[in-house]
This record gives sequence, C-alpha cells and structure tokens, in this order.
Amino acid sequence: NSRGSKVLSLNSLFRAPGLYEVDFGITIRQIVEDLGGGLKTGTLKGVIVGGPLAGIIPPHLFDTHLGFEELARIGASVGHGGVIAFDEHTSIADLIHHVFDFGAYESCGKCTPCRLGSRRIERLFQQILATGYVPMRERKECAEIVSALEMTSLCGLGTGLAQFAHSALRYYAEELEPCFS
Repeated sequence: NSRGSKVLSLNSLFRAPGLYEVDFGITIRQIVEDLGGGLKTGTLKGVIVGGPLAGIIPPHLFDTHLGFEELARIGASVGHGGVIAFDEHTSIADLIHHVFDFGAYESCGKCTPCRLGSRRIERLFQQILATGYVPMRERKECAEIVSALEMTSLCGLGTGLAQFAHSALRYYAEELEPCFS
C-alpha cells in the first residue's frame, strides 16, 4: 500500500553514494545495484534501510520491494531512508555492539528495557569482542532482553533495537553461534 516516493541516502561504501528519490515498489536489489552501483570493495553482506534502528536485510532478500508492509514482513523498515551497506569484513558481533552502544547512549531512561537492557546487550557483545564468546546462558538473557525491548518499550528506540537484534540473530545465526558457548 506504500505509494509515492522516498528519498534514500546511500552510504559511502557504495560506488555511487548520495541522495536518491525513488518510487516505492523498487526492489532493494535495484537500490543496491542500479542506484548504488554495488560496493566499492568487498562482497556485500547486508544492508540496513532506515537507519540503525531497523532490521538487517541479507542479500537473499534483496528482491523485496521498498514499501512499509513489504519490509515489515522481513523484519526491516523504511525508517528515515538511510541505506547502510556493509561487507564481509564487518563482524556482526561488532555491529550489534555498535548499535546497542548507540541505543544505550540515546536512551532517555524512562523504560527499564532501554535503560538497562540495551547497555547489558552492549556489554555482552563487548565481552564477545574481547574474548570471542560468552557462556551459553548469556544467549538466553540476550533473547529475554530483546523480547522485553520489543514488548514493553515506550518508544521507537527500544522497538527498533529489538527489530535490529531479531534480524541479526535470525539472518546471521551461523556467524553468531560461536559467540555463545
């Protein structure tokens, strides 16, 4: 049901970064390959459309059309239209750490999941980056925090963090599995 156009901002990893006005209905693949020209270097591992508080879209879902309903079906969103690409050199654990560090910093502190949960996930992934793993029980805690963010956050910050985490855990599970032993 998305109609009209949307301004997208493609990040600096694209061969043709910049601002583009596109019609809703264009595919993510057309955005990445036709408008962006692919990546300058490396193999594309995924994109985030709508900024860091949106779900990650892996390459196998690039035929999804740009639209509110279409992206919601795959756990992503249109958001503000920032298209952030990342390549095979990007660690998903590092990306999760970075996004949750941002979320913890930006939290207004009114709801517990954001105030405490986002910082807890950030610290878990900081430990993963330092040691390579955390105990398996931390995976359950992480899932519980993400669920609380999704169900009880008072604003879009917490629900956006949950959407991001769900997509990272779903689409990059194989890469994240060794992080929990």
